[in-house]
Amino acid sequence: MNFHSKKAIVEVLKRRDEKPKTEYRLLAIDTGEKRMGFAIWDPRSQLIRSLPQYQRRGLKNDLLALQKIVEQEGVEALVVGIPQNEGRPSSSESAALFWEKKLRAQFDLPVWSCDESMSSRQAEEILRGQSPKRKKKKKDSLAAALFLEAFIRDQKNEL
Repeated sequence: MNFHSKKAIVEVLKRRDEKPKTEYRLLAIDTGEKRMGFAIWDPRSQLIRSLPQYQRRGLKNDLLALQKIVEQEGVEALVVGIPQNEGRPSSSESAALFWEKKLRAQFDLPVWSCDESMSSRQAEEILRGQSPKRKKKKKDSLAAALFLEAFIRDQKNEL
């Protein structure tokens, strides 16, 4: 048996032992230039809960804040929202991909991605009629909850 075959077998065995993604306690992260939004999936209650938005304070402080959330909330895996712009690269997509890579390096947790291209617009629509201050305070975490809901639904449909 050659090296590639052994490696392939190990990968198959690893995947076989993984639990479904919907059974992990997930933290969804909506990254932005100024703020980050968060939402938690609790597999026991089958509920998604938005967390307070975080005002970005530089990479080191942002990672420390994320570490605190991961520890306090008992997070088992991360889901990063990546905007899919019909094949056209964008600065927000590049930033989200940077965060996905950084989280993989920083945390010893599974990191998955999810299309979040419509979640911010949906959040704005839901918050229509709210004061600008309230919209600004809630939008990113609501967007995280919305794309996390879609991620969970897609995962359940795959089972």
